[in-house]
Amino acid sequence: MADGNGLPAYIRELAEKQGAKLPGDIAGQIGSFSVVPPELQTAYQNADYATIQSYMDKATQDLLPIYAAIHDNGDGAFTKTKPPPNDPDNYWYLAWAGDSQSPDALIWCTTFPLSSTDARVGDQTNRVAQVGTWSKNSNTWGISNQIWSSSEAALAAGGVATIVLKAVFKYVRNRLRGMLAQQAAQQAVGEAGEEVVAAGIVEEATWVTITSFVGGLVVGAVIGAIAYYLVMWIINFLVKAYKLCISIYNWDTEHAFNLVQEFGSNETPDGNMTLPYKLEAAVTSVIGPGGIPIPVDPTYEYMVLVFDNVDEFMNGLGVALRLQTTDNTTGLQLKYLLSYFHDNNIGLQGGTNEALPDFYNDNSTWRPTGDTKFSTTIPGINVPISCSTPALSGASDDFYAFDVHIGLKPGDDFGKPRPALPPRRRFERPNPIPKPKPGDIVSLPNGGKVEVGE
Repeated sequence: MADGNGLPAYIRELAEKQGAKLPGDIAGQIGSFSVVPPELQTAYQNADYATIQSYMDKATQDLLPIYAAIHDNGDGAFTKTKPPPNDPDNYWYLAWAGDSQSPDALIWCTTFPLSSTDARVGDQTNRVAQVGTWSKNSNTWGISNQIWSSSEAALAAGGVATIVLKAVFKYVRNRLRGMLAQQAAQQAVGEAGEEVVAAGIVEEATWVTITSFVGGLVVGAVIGAIAYYLVMWIINFLVKAYKLCISIYNWDTEHAFNLVQEFGSNETPDGNMTLPYKLEAAVTSVIGPGGIPIPVDPTYEYMVLVFDNVDEFMNGLGVALRLQTTDNTTGLQLKYLLSYFHDNNIGLQGGTNEALPDFYNDNSTWRPTGDTKFSTTIPGINVPISCSTPALSGASDDFYAFDVHIGLKPGDDFGKPRPALPPRRRFERPNPIPKPKPGDIVSLPNGGKVEVGE
């Protein structure tokens, strides 16, 4: 059962035991956000990729057993919790790795009410559909909150959770098995529809009207909470030659941004890139018990975009992206050129006065050869922005990362040279997780117990 703040209650208790400070009013956060330890935040500020990769490897190692279970069983890898007797429709879904008394990782799918007075989403919203991940050894959280609008279908909590679970994790299963993104999404939504209609959760006529809406929920979840680990599985176990991963982090608490345009050369996004895509403002304080504001560690909103090259024979790729503030008064532009013949190049520009194709083709806005990082500010709002990449050439798997941070002031060591990173760690495929049977009693990390539902 979810608590009044949107997270399943025992997950929140586990987080607090592990020392993580989580936002109390998660209902106010629509989009994808992450909570990270201070050491990792400092590493982002300094482009310290040795530390960043160490955290990502820990999280990947923790979560891989769950992904193995999803590979084999799709949404069947998740356990349906038994709802409280007085609220039979208020159930949610959970998968974990390790000892259930002290899990190494969690992935969950739940829903919770969202106030109809929330100014960010208007009066038609009545629920939030949430997909979340947590890793114990990295103490990092990734959460995607997507809106389930009452204008689409008014369903009980369990019904919404079931639809989101089936659509999202059938898609993830298909991708883990090597299916291309568009085909994976179409098949997942189709299968989910057949199952929820057969189960009587929605009428067939209703499902037809919400199919595209559910597809949007899948895209939102995959761009956010589960994106990085999905890519890592594909690279490790399917030998897929991805070329470029662009991660955009918004630490700014005052401004949200829209990704409004993409331009490039010989590039194709992995999956549907529906524009505009909103990157919400980060959250720094929430209202606690008694209406008292409670400060929390900074969180960031984020999106992860993966690109491949269209023509693979002796060709690289180039990508440029434009993000604007929601009032369209200012923004930023970024670009990455992955070259077949020479080292890669990066570029970052505060402001959007230059048309995106012109920015991409403007040689003066590429950083000098060999630069792996750069920082500037967004004009008009004076928000710091920075970009960095761990390597411009020589990646052992030909997979390059480009990170862009908004609202995170570069640290004192940002400009210092860094040693070359060792080759990316390769992970072995873990054994699948034994799935509890209906009626089993599972001990939870907070000392409580939950009965596995049907």
